[in-house]
Amino acid sequence: MKDSIGAATIAGIIGTMIMDVLSYIIIALGIPMTSPWNIAADVFLNWSEVNSPIGIFLGIVGTMALGIGTTIILVIVMKMTGKDFAILKGIIVSNAVGFASMGLFMPLLNIAPQIQLEPLTNLFALIILTIFGVIISFILKKYGTFEI
Repeated sequence: MKDSIGAATIAGIIGTMIMDVLSYIIIALGIPMTSPWNIAADVFLNWSEVNSPIGIFLGIVGTMALGIGTTIILVIVMKMTGKDFAILKGIIVSNAVGFASMGLFMPLLNIAPQIQLEPLTNLFALIILTIFGVIISFILKKYGTFEI
């Protein structure tokens, strides 16, 4: 695909859908963690409303937007550095954005502050963001073009 933003959008949506499904499976298995869509919904709503139908919808849209944004950052990195080691670049970019979000912006903006007390949420975020990075970088390497 010659349109790198289009490729990033598609890869970001696919990666985010897989990320959200993995999070749902972890929660369904009874592992206590806060879902990414709850965290994203907390940007827009009070915490008491994040599990409402509108909260879940806004949360999923929010995770999609962050996934697409992360993938666009990866496209920029790949345009600057090429497709070599694409998977490693995807893992690094996705985790860097995740750490910046969870470690800097979320505490600064008081978004879902309870996750600082939830080590499993943070552990699974690291694992899921790594999987997300592998997925988006694989899609971009296979289908994206990166001419400057």
